[in-house]
Amino acid sequence: MNRIESQIEGEFTGWSGDTIFRLTNSQVWRQRHYAYHYHYAYRPKVLIYPEGGRFKMKVAGVNSELDVERVR
Repeated sequence: MNRIESQIEGEFTGWSGDTIFRLTNSQVWRQRHYAYHYHYAYRPKVLIYPEGGRFKMKVAGVNSELDVERVR
């Protein structure tokens, strides 16, 4: 799978351990490991890309990245 560029559907408030991310392209992704980060944005752009056998998610305006796995 190549890189995915989309937006988070609706409000984004960061992640807190078991966060589900619904994207405007109908894909659904879940946080893989516990981490907490608060950041509010409405429909922020996201980039999901493969790295080392897993997927990373980068949200526009957030400095850290997150390991994610596809749910749907």
